[in-house]
Amino acid sequence: MKESNLYRPIELPGELSSLTEDIICNLHTAVVEHGISAGPASLRLRTKEPDLSVLAAKNYGDRMMVLTARGSTNEGMFLLKLVEAPGFETAVVLWDKRITVEQVLHVIEHASEIRKAMDASLAAGEVEKMSVDEAFSAPGTCFPILPGQSPEDLLQEFDRPDELQLVEEYGIQSIVRKSDLPYLQQRLRAAEQVLAEEGISLDRKTVENLGWKEILALREKIQKRAVQ
Repeated sequence: MKESNLYRPIELPGELSSLTEDIICNLHTAVVEHGISAGPASLRLRTKEPDLSVLAAKNYGDRMMVLTARGSTNEGMFLLKLVEAPGFETAVVLWDKRITVEQVLHVIEHASEIRKAMDASLAAGEVEKMSVDEAFSAPGTCFPILPGQSPEDLLQEFDRPDELQLVEEYGIQSIVRKSDLPYLQQRLRAAEQVLAEEGISLDRKTVENLGWKEILALREKIQKRAVQ
C-alpha cells in the first residue's frame, strides 16, 4: 500500500521546507522498485552523483527510510516522524543534514539508471564498502537498524566490520564503533540525567512522541553534559 498521505511528516525543519509527502512517498517507491537487497526486509539505492545512499524498508507499510551522504555524519541527522495511521507502525525518516531535497528529486527521477550503474559495478566485482574511518569520525556516531534489517548484513557493508558492534538503546538497535563505547556509556548516563531533570520518561513511546525541535534541544543538552 503506498498512499502519499501516509508519508506526511508531522513536523519539518526549515532546511527541508520544500519537502512534501509526495516526495517522500515517491522516494520510497523508487527504492522499492529499483533498489538492491540490503537484508531480508530492506533495500538500498546508492549513487555517486549526488553522493548519497537511501536505505528503505521493502514493505510499504513500514515507511522507514535512512538517507546518508558519504563520510561522517558530523552535521547530524533530521528525524522526520511520519503521520500515524491505523494499522501502521510509527514510522520515521532519518535524513542526513548534508542532503538536499533537490538531490533526492534527482534520485527519484534517475532511479532506473542508478540501479543499472549499481548492477554494472557488482558485475565488475566493484563492491564498494563504506569507510569506518569516514562514517564514524564523529565520536558516538550510530547507524540505526531498520525494522527487519539484518545487522550482520549492514556490518558487512563496512570496510572493517570487526571494529564495529551492535548496541540497543530504548528498543532501537544501532551499529557503533567499539572504540566509542566508553563515550557512548558516558552519553547514556548524561541522557538519563537530562531526561530525569526534564521529567521525560526513558520509554521508547515517550521518546517517539517528542517533536524534532524538542529532540534537538535535548540532544544539545546531553552532548554538553557528556563532555563535562
